[in-house]
Amino acid sequence: MRKHVGDYVLFMTGLFPESLSGRQRFRQMRLDVFVDYMKAGKESYKVVSAFDQFEYKDEAPLFRKLADNFELCVFGLNLVKQDLERLQRQYYHGLQRMLEG
Repeated sequence: MRKHVGDYVLFMTGLFPESLSGRQRFRQMRLDVFVDYMKAGKESYKVVSAFDQFEYKDEAPLFRKLADNFELCVFGLNLVKQDLERLQRQYYHGLQRMLEG
């Protein structure tokens, strides 16, 4: 369950931070809400990394690194989101020009 929470929070804070506030789409998200999500994701990965026995021994170091570098991972996903938005915009503008001309 904690792995799922960490994965979900990482994905949402990195790619869709505006949807985490639970408010209307057009309102700005409060920083404290974002920080709470970041803390929850980081903590969840730390808990998962503590399961370093038996069949989970090989996976635990990955989750320790994710917990230690959670903010950097969120930042990286945000850069990916920006690139996707930029590429999509270029794609649709190209289609629009093709249809118009």
